[in-house]
Amino acid sequence: MKKLGKILVVATAIFGISAVSANTDKTYNLLGEAPSGSKIPAVAATSPLPFNVSYSKMSEEQKNFFRSKYDNLGINDTPPFPSKGLRTLYKPVINTHRALGGVGTLKMTATISADGFVQSIEVHETPNKALAKRAKRALRNATFDSATCNGEKCAMTFPFEIKFQ
Repeated sequence: MKKLGKILVVATAIFGISAVSANTDKTYNLLGEAPSGSKIPAVAATSPLPFNVSYSKMSEEQKNFFRSKYDNLGINDTPPFPSKGLRTLYKPVINTHRALGGVGTLKMTATISADGFVQSIEVHETPNKALAKRAKRALRNATFDSATCNGEKCAMTFPFEIKFQ
């Protein structure tokens, strides 16, 4: 299971759906290592949102898509988002998965403080404990752009989900 070419990781951080059914027109790839004998990196994950940009750098369509995953987000509210993009969360988890292998869904919810730091993490589903442990570490090491509630910084949850197929 060490070759990424044999594993398709469908990155679905809170999206929970494939890029085909997303409201965005584009699919973004997170590249992994090149398979043995190749210089072309394998696609490690796909998403309807770019992996390498912050929330503020997303298009309005991408922001609206991300915001739609929250039930009660007001018009003047913004959700927390990794300051350096989703890549900071996905890359370490995918690397751990490459070493461990397996199929299943990793589903977690992190509560992000008004200052942009993880306060708590709840694991809802995981293919194995080692993967959940690595994902927790990635979430705790990330800095988040603070959520806003009516224009003021506030604490809010950040759902994190990856499906390994």
